[in-house]
Amino acid sequence: MGKDNLMGVLETQEYISSESHEWDVPLDAKDKIEKMVQKYNERAIKKGYESSVFKFDENSLKLRGKFIPKGESKSFFGQLRENANNGDLSEDIQSILRLCTKLCPYCHSQIPALSKECEVCGKQFLQDKAKDDVVETEEKTQDSTKPKEIANEMGIRYELFDARTTIESPDGVSYYDTILSHFEEFIAMQNTEPKNEVTLLMALDLDKIDPADEENMTDDDPRLGINSFGICNVVFSKYNEWMPLFEEKVNSGKPQIFIIIMDWQADLGKVAKFATEKSVSHALEKGLDRYDKEYARIILSFDDDTRAATNFLCNVATNILSVPKNVPVTIYISSYQTKAKAQKEYKEDNTFSAKDFAKGAMLLLKDKITGK
Repeated sequence: MGKDNLMGVLETQEYISSESHEWDVPLDAKDKIEKMVQKYNERAIKKGYESSVFKFDENSLKLRGKFIPKGESKSFFGQLRENANNGDLSEDIQSILRLCTKLCPYCHSQIPALSKECEVCGKQFLQDKAKDDVVETEEKTQDSTKPKEIANEMGIRYELFDARTTIESPDGVSYYDTILSHFEEFIAMQNTEPKNEVTLLMALDLDKIDPADEENMTDDDPRLGINSFGICNVVFSKYNEWMPLFEEKVNSGKPQIFIIIMDWQADLGKVAKFATEKSVSHALEKGLDRYDKEYARIILSFDDDTRAATNFLCNVATNILSVPKNVPVTIYISSYQTKAKAQKEYKEDNTFSAKDFAKGAMLLLKDKITGK
């Protein structure tokens, strides 16, 4: 069974909370699963999830149950606690189901309980939004100029093209050569260190602005729009089971340029429209961060084409973000960890667990005791 056919934690929670399920317990795993279910049920009851306990019939070797996640709290910390408990208990159930099997309702074949689709008949039990969107975009004609909107549901929507059309840079952009030369250095560093995460950091060079002008600069100054671009050779997503977006490109080992823009930095609809007009492959992601705050971002893929990436960036800066063409920019390229370590760090930074909540609660209590 391929790894891609196994549910991740978020998918497991969606699956076990959708309806009541029944799984088959292998005889050789009977004792272990019985202990695991007992331990899970004790934890669930202790946390107030009485309606989410699972029943194991040792005679028929059937495991039954449904998980009902909590989401009633109005307070910030209450929501954190509920989300942490939902995730922790779902992980416990996931560990149990890894040892179980289920019966495909279509062809009646026995398959692993965490399968997203039947390996015999191909029927899906859990819709893989990312893969479905890739298939959908591949079926669409390449000359479509209408960008896809970010779906209301959480997840990833891809827009893929076989080849980019020519992208012209706006005339008179003074920082053009600076960006292009650093993109070339960005690619060279990836060739030297192919296993590393490489990041290009670009920002308005405040040292080259008149001090008096800088003093009066407000947060909505258009010059600051040049800071809106995140540039990296790998972009991870929890909606792709913590794996990279454009996974095949990243796994090929070839240098990559991904430009990331967040919804609070630019109108993603305009960026997506321009990308589609120029046949630039991109992914639109809508989701929740670890604090349940909604976000959306667009990830644009340029492979190793430094000039196309530079031209696109200058167009977005000039025509969508209204950045003046003569702003000074400073650029720094970083490569201090492997992609594997970066993936682990991303997952840790974007997962809020009961342990995190406990640490936060302890700090709050400590502040109250000390009077801070």
